[in-house]
Amino acid sequence: MQNDEIEVYTDQKYGIVIVSFSSRFDLIYHPTKALPLKDIAQHFDYRYVMNGSFFEGDRLNAKHAGWLSILGMNHSLVKEDPQLSHVVRYDPSSEAIEFLPLEEFNPLISDNYIEFQTGPLIIRNNKLAEKYIKESINGLGDYKRALLAYTNDQQKYFIITKEVVSLDDLGEYLLTLPIFSGKIFNAINLDGGPSVALYSKDYPELNYNEEDRLPILLTID
Repeated sequence: MQNDEIEVYTDQKYGIVIVSFSSRFDLIYHPTKALPLKDIAQHFDYRYVMNGSFFEGDRLNAKHAGWLSILGMNHSLVKEDPQLSHVVRYDPSSEAIEFLPLEEFNPLISDNYIEFQTGPLIIRNNKLAEKYIKESINGLGDYKRALLAYTNDQQKYFIITKEVVSLDDLGEYLLTLPIFSGKIFNAINLDGGPSVALYSKDYPELNYNEEDRLPILLTID
């Protein structure tokens, strides 16, 4: 399925939905009194919205788990946690994105960048990141999953599974899909389980858990 520069792929295995896009994405952080994902999407006319990284507390009074800096404003500090192995650094202007190991991370706190801690890393340069998956809290367990990914052709990807799967099994399967063939593929884990949610304006039949109230969202205009 394709609509303008955004393509959507579905796969029956694990109930996979992949949103492939070349445009920018944004991060929304509403730690208190979060509205339903669908309401936010429709109010701001987002084409796609997906759940974001991990949080502590409950959905209506939350705090981001680990480092979060949005365009120069710091919201939470680095957290030492085997689950949160990396920091996503993203420049919305240039659309450059990278996944930095926490041990190599130096905060920028820049007006140009969004940085948020999450994990574990699942795939690095087409290879399964077994070390990080095994060391994480739930990497080898079966849970519904949400991932952020990118390839060397400047494509970015929102990925969810509507069925439970371990990160090693999911990573290995993603590497076999034609959408990533011939590309250098990197993928990182986001908050999963009951937090997995997706809203699609273009294809409402793909909507999943869109009535949930989540404090951290990733959006595409």
